[in-house]
Amino acid sequence: MLKGYLEGYYGKLLSWNDRFMLLEKLSSLNMDFYIYGPKEDPYHRVKWTEPYPEQALNNFKDFHDTALKEGIRTYFSLSPGLSYGKNVKNDLRDLIAKIEQFLEIGYTDFAIFFDDIDAKKDIHLGHQHGEILTQVIKILDRNNDNSLIFCPTVYCNRFSEGELKDSVYLRSLSNTIPEEIPLLWTGKEVVSETISNEDIESLKSVIPNPVMIWDNYYANDYCPNSLFIGPFKGRSVTDKTILGLGINPTGLPITDSIILS
Repeated sequence: MLKGYLEGYYGKLLSWNDRFMLLEKLSSLNMDFYIYGPKEDPYHRVKWTEPYPEQALNNFKDFHDTALKEGIRTYFSLSPGLSYGKNVKNDLRDLIAKIEQFLEIGYTDFAIFFDDIDAKKDIHLGHQHGEILTQVIKILDRNNDNSLIFCPTVYCNRFSEGELKDSVYLRSLSNTIPEEIPLLWTGKEVVSETISNEDIESLKSVIPNPVMIWDNYYANDYCPNSLFIGPFKGRSVTDKTILGLGINPTGLPITDSIILS
């Protein structure tokens, strides 16, 4: 089972020094990946169509190169869902151009986030997201070292608004995307008390793609005045059902180092 850190929270943007410190911690714990996707990076989410400035790209390259030396796989993620679809041709062009920015500086691993968008979770949305992922994977297939993961809009049981098998969004998505693209999933809830193999098997009966857990167990962006760093428990998932598990914690680097430990 792959294990790592998921910088995917609201309200806190780490410095590059913070991220380098977390890379060292991940390496010392023999963990596997770092997923970059902070909500407060405007170029990741709100201004996702705009290319990163040159200095930012230099920082990303240094981060990627250091991660390679530390044995950590770094995923660069984009969240195009807030505005994608107003002009599909232009939106797809901008998405591919942004990914190519990072291919040029050495990145091989990418993530597309469709979480937390104000849209009806219907057949149309599932098909649209499937089409986006299909187009992106075509770009990455030029090189077998590339990989792609994604977070669907329905990323926990609760958001299916009923039984998982009744989610028209997930069914439409499953019918559209290649089965090899792993999806990120938080469990029964956004912050799940427990996650089991049975929960994952239930999900895979609807969408059979490999699953990586986006675990909000320690997250506090929804309650910033509270902090929990107690034992990590209630997870009985194994590599029988999931590909990996990433902790999406607090954005406080020293605290997060303790949590990773």
